[in-house]
Amino acid sequence: ADTMQVRLGVIDMCDAWYGPYGDCAEHTPSPWYDNVRIYRYEAGSPSWSTRNLDLFQDTFPQRVAASSDPMEEFCRADMANDIAPGDEFTRIHPGDSAVVSCAAPLAGGLDTLVTGETRVYFHCDVTYIGNMDIDPKPEIFGPVLEGTYGSYVSDDGDWTILLCVPARNSAGIAAPGKYCIDLNDSLFTRGYMIEYYFKAYDLLGGSSTYPAGAEAGGKHHEFTCLPTLLHVPGVLFVDDYHNRGTFEGMVETYWALPFGDNYGCINLGYEYYRPDRYDVNGPSSGVSNGVGAYTSVTDASSIFSLAYEYVIFDSGDLNSVTISEGTENSDKSNDAQLLVDWMNVTEHDVSLLVMGDQTAYDLSNSAAPAAVELVSTICGVTLENSSYFNMTGGHNGGGVLNPLVTGVAGGPFDGLEYYLSGGCPFVKEFDVLEATGPGMYALKYPDYDSQPYYAGIYTDQLNNASHPLRTVWVGHSLKSMTGSGPGYLDVDREEFVFLLNQFIWNGNQWGTPSEIPAVTSLADNFPNPFNPSTRLKFSLSKKGHVSMRVYDVSGRLVRVLVDEVREAGAYEAVWDGLNDGGRATSSGIYFCRMEAPDYERTLKMVLLR
Repeated sequence: ADTMQVRLGVIDMCDAWYGPYGDCAEHTPSPWYDNVRIYRYEAGSPSWSTRNLDLFQDTFPQRVAASSDPMEEFCRADMANDIAPGDEFTRIHPGDSAVVSCAAPLAGGLDTLVTGETRVYFHCDVTYIGNMDIDPKPEIFGPVLEGTYGSYVSDDGDWTILLCVPARNSAGIAAPGKYCIDLNDSLFTRGYMIEYYFKAYDLLGGSSTYPAGAEAGGKHHEFTCLPTLLHVPGVLFVDDYHNRGTFEGMVETYWALPFGDNYGCINLGYEYYRPDRYDVNGPSSGVSNGVGAYTSVTDASSIFSLAYEYVIFDSGDLNSVTISEGTENSDKSNDAQLLVDWMNVTEHDVSLLVMGDQTAYDLSNSAAPAAVELVSTICGVTLENSSYFNMTGGHNGGGVLNPLVTGVAGGPFDGLEYYLSGGCPFVKEFDVLEATGPGMYALKYPDYDSQPYYAGIYTDQLNNASHPLRTVWVGHSLKSMTGSGPGYLDVDREEFVFLLNQFIWNGNQWGTPSEIPAVTSLADNFPNPFNPSTRLKFSLSKKGHVSMRVYDVSGRLVRVLVDEVREAGAYEAVWDGLNDGGRATSSGIYFCRMEAPDYERTLKMVLLR
């Protein structure tokens, strides 16, 4: 083409912003455009565009009715974007499909089948990433994956191929160049991870994938049905900076270092501990897809309470829609209430780590009760200033770009030193924090003008259920950290490894090989009720003979789980519901009795077939 036509327009967003920014009684004059620049460039064919908020979102079991095992309810395959009206704050309605845009202008258009359908395909591979040894689940593939939109084509190795259909708006009108796919919402349960990519063909025989290179060892999109229950209770990392800066997002890129190879586990040289990860798609868009949109805590037996002992929340350098609190100040996803309820009622150790350059600033602008309780009442944090750079002189007074952060003596980071990278590609704003209520100082910036400024606050207390509750709130993201001087993060540096050990202090379910339990104990089994298996954690304060036996209600021996001499340390046993003869036992009440030197305890367990 020799010519191009460009139309510039403005959309009146008064209906979306009504309330917090006025009542729409007055409008500004028509906007003026200045310095408009148009680029024309050659694209590959077919070419793709999409928004992460239109792709599938990580999720949790959706409780639609009372269930004997709520952990095993189905997890829906929905997009991240909330399509309910923005002023309906009591309702979150994710779109029931993933949507992409695809075109092939250089080839004259996309190819079609003889039946008329456009050749845009969805490839998916379903993998169970839970513990197959004690909690096996079947492979899922083939026509059963079909949802409301799209149709099964074939299976190609590990990948099931579905044909996408034109996406339509709420009035049923097809959106030009947009294609959607849905998956069976009565299929996936917790522990399944679904990797996927799209592929299209043009009229000249060319093809391409989204993401690019997906078929040649490249990256794939994925969503996970949480919790995996690889460790119970375990760790949840909320990536509230997903896909920003890199394909995975810079926050996840940095956390991948301490979490080990392929984001598999926490790697401290002595133990591997794989956390769950919840990716917030389009985290700056405010589309009500935070972790609080998909799960809740109603009591100590709620899924979130049972599954997680340690939650890490990192919002990168976002200054809005970080830990959202269900109001127009953020979006409808009430992450703050979820965290508050989880910390208040959970009946085991609870640890929260919050990181983000301006997360405290964002929450300080909210008067929502959940936000106030989370920040001030529980985490003991108040915001002194939203920018350490500005507090130290800013642009006009030589503001400090790369401050040295040090651990406060006696706190969880005592002896730690690291720098922050705050000057590239733009000046970063690091929250300056003050302690309030139960808060104590954990990390500090360099003093300025003889005044101390703090980068981290911690608490060490008991929750309402009288269990240990530890929190750490840091005024910067992990991605802002460097080693012993301004520059790139070095995972081998002593201070970085030491920081990871302090995270372990915060989430004290981990221990070092040299640690010996102070007392011999047997923890309550989890899950309970259970089907098909349950886990029993126990510890020995000294070497000795330990036995764990399962009995039925009549006192008859059903199964011997442990009967041997063991060294002092922490252990876990699993009962898979079988007797000593390898036969499945029936539903009912069973008792597990542990005997060790100077220790005895009996637990009641409920098996529901």
